[in-house]
This record gives sequence, structure tokens and C-alpha cells, in this order.
Amino acid sequence: MRMTRRSLLQSAGAAAVSAGLGPLAHAGAKQQATANGRSTRTLVVVFLRGGIDGLNWFVPYGDPHYHRLRPTLKLDRPGERDGVLDLDGFFGLHPAAAPLLPWFRAGQAAAVHAVGHAGNTRSHFAEQDAWETGVADDSLGTDGWLSRHLLTSRGRGPVRAVALAESLPLSLRGRVPAFATENTEDAERIARLVEPTAGNHAATAYPSSPLARRLRNAARLIRAGVGLEVVHVDHGGWDTHNRQGRGTSGTFARKLAELSPARAAFARDLGPRLDDTLVLTLSEFGRTAAENATGGTDHGGGNALLALGGPARVGRRPVICDWPGLAPSQLVDGRDLRPTVDFRDVLAEAIRLHLGDNHLSNVLPGHGPKPVGLIA
Repeated sequence: MRMTRRSLLQSAGAAAVSAGLGPLAHAGAKQQATANGRSTRTLVVVFLRGGIDGLNWFVPYGDPHYHRLRPTLKLDRPGERDGVLDLDGFFGLHPAAAPLLPWFRAGQAAAVHAVGHAGNTRSHFAEQDAWETGVADDSLGTDGWLSRHLLTSRGRGPVRAVALAESLPLSLRGRVPAFATENTEDAERIARLVEPTAGNHAATAYPSSPLARRLRNAARLIRAGVGLEVVHVDHGGWDTHNRQGRGTSGTFARKLAELSPARAAFARDLGPRLDDTLVLTLSEFGRTAAENATGGTDHGGGNALLALGGPARVGRRPVICDWPGLAPSQLVDGRDLRPTVDFRDVLAEAIRLHLGDNHLSNVLPGHGPKPVGLIA
């Protein structure tokens, strides 16, 4: 019998077994992609492990206390040497993140600032668990928020979730199978499994970094039309306790110079598919408002996150924020940025408004979401 693409899609699970792709077998047996390969919305979560310094990523240069708190780590105002790239007259983008500026100008990128939750412990382990489970008070033994989304929604293809990481992250652990790989060849095989012409796409130049490789694989899988709804990408190394660096030099600037071009290349690579893709860049907490004695910042509270993609509503507000201020009396315990946006509210908009899953009480149990205004 002649093997058509339709029959290949229907037998994706069996093919996955022969390809050695384990969890895809179950997914392929239970889900069937649309025969015409139409676009489906995809959520890409890039998790910055270690706690990125949001105050030097999206800099509140308009707050009079910012420069006082960071005499050596501060970035200057727009137009000055090592000055930030102005976003809205109050916040500026770190110069090392300049590759992202065109996406802000085009209305396809937005930052949400002062994000977190009131029970922040400043522990990497506890806070990563909280952000990945969507349960802020007690995440012990809880499955992941992305896995609960998959459980409460109907898939549109044989491959619903992929983690481009060394192991399956907590956010995708649960009763619905998901696949984790760091292997470029595996990503190629998954894509060609259901879309043999997936490689027929104009080549996009990516930087030569592990993050860029993961994002390139993510773009290929999204373009392949396998019904991919969720992609998780890990990127560590953001725990900048010392020698963080001043202005455009040092560890933090180098990390941003790795992150930003890779994100920009990914957006270019997706082309029209960016309209159906939301990329959320998250981290477990921010850093202290004041620099420490070793030229770094310690574990903090409120932070910034970055959204990129067609659904991001940024034409009038490149930075979405109810700014709490950096005066001593405005800081939590006199040291941390006070969160004014609960991180679960951002996750809720991604799930309900982008992916179309209205079962928020199941995906984010115990939390009543409030509007953020990130997604149109």
C-alpha cells in the first residue's frame, strides 16, 4: 500500500517507536494532526535558571533610587556612555540586549516588570519548583503547570510537548507524556517523521551557543506542523553573586549577549509562524535592589520577564508594570523589589488567551487570576 502523509500522521506513534523516541508513541496513538498541516498556536518557555537581574535587564532609570542603590553596577541613562536603550521614558533595555530592540519597536515584544509572588523564599530550589508547578505555597509532589494544561486540553497533533533540555523539567512532568532531548538529530527525526519537507525553509543564521542550538531545533519543530503546543528550553548561569560587571562589560552583559541574539534569530527563523507563537522568558526570582560588597547582587524578589511573539500586546506599553518603587520604604525587607504582578497571572494569560485552555482552576489550582494585559 502506498504510504501517504495522512497515513504517516496516523501511524506516527508506531514510527516513533522504531525511531527510538519513546514517549512519542503514546502521544501519536492518541492524537492526530490536522491533515492539511495548518498552523497551531505554540507556547515556548525559556527558563533562565539562577535568577536573572531584572533591574539591569529592563532598567528603571527613571526611578531616582536606582543609581543610588547600584553605584558600580548601574547603567547610565539613554544617550550617555553605556546608556540604556530607551523603551518608554522610564525603563530602558540593557545595551547587550540590543538585538531585541527591533521586536519592541515592531510591537512584538514586551516586558512585564515587578513579577513574583508574596511568599518568595529566595531559594533556587523552592522558587523554581513554584514557577514550574504554578503552585506558590507548597509545590511538593505537584505536577507541572504545562503538564496540567496538556491534561485539560485536546491536542492537535502527534507531538504536543517537547523539552530541549538535558532532562524533562518539572513544568512538563505529569500524566501526559512529553519528550526531552538535547540531540539535534532527534529533533530532525521528529520533524521529518510527519513533515518530510520541513527542512525546505530559508536558512537563518544563529549564533554558535547551546541556547541558539536549542532554539533552532525548536523553530524547526514548530514549522514542521506536528501539532506542537508547548516547548521548554533551559538556559542557566544567571546567579550573579559577584563580579556581575559594570555597564556593557562583565558576566551579566556576556550572558545577555548570548541570550538576546539567539532569541532574535529564533524570531526571524519562525517568520509568519511568529504570529502564532508566544515566547515567555522566565526566571525564578530577581536580585537584590542594591549591589553587594563583591560587585554582584544576591537572591531577591520581584523580577522582570520577557514576552515575544504575535500575541504580545505592546504597541502602547513596551513595559507592563505597576511600578512599586525602589525607595527603602518601598522595598520588601528593605532589600527586594516588591512584586505587583503575580507570576501565575502571566501564566494564566498564556494558557487561556494564547493556547485557548479555559480550565484555569485545574491548571493553576488555588489561584484566582487577575488580568495582566500582556496578550491581546
